[in-house]
Amino acid sequence: MHNTRVGSSFCDVRSKTPESRRVALSAGGLSVDGGVFLNKGFIAEGELRIVGAHLRTNLTISGATLRNAGGVALNLNRASMSVMDGSELSCTGSISMVSAQVASDLILRNADVKTSTEDPVVVAERASIGGALLLVLQQHRVTFGGVAS
Repeated sequence: MHNTRVGSSFCDVRSKTPESRRVALSAGGLSVDGGVFLNKGFIAEGELRIVGAHLRTNLTISGATLRNAGGVALNLNRASMSVMDGSELSCTGSISMVSAQVASDLILRNADVKTSTEDPVVVAERASIGGALLLVLQQHRVTFGGVAS
């Protein structure tokens, strides 16, 4: 889905990608006039790559399951969106948001994000979050601008 434009919303709530793929969904440069909804029931085996995407409204991955053990499970580097809602996300692998722009809230409430190493579970160096930052994670290795918390 590289450099694809969607005039409304993108929804995929009952998808499961094959376990043999290292990249579950590659949507670099995706442009969506509405939101992207990959909610509860969505399962991705491999990296969910949404690098450089422009989402006019939100990315909702609440209740989704992302699995890429030993790698990046959700790659939002250089992506822009209004709100990112990852409430109750189950994620095996890290979340990368380097240089991402979230105009309003970034929500990872009750998210279970696990990495197989001591690497941060969320890397958000040079990210811009215009509203609330709600991180209630079961693991707490988060990096903002090279500073781990």
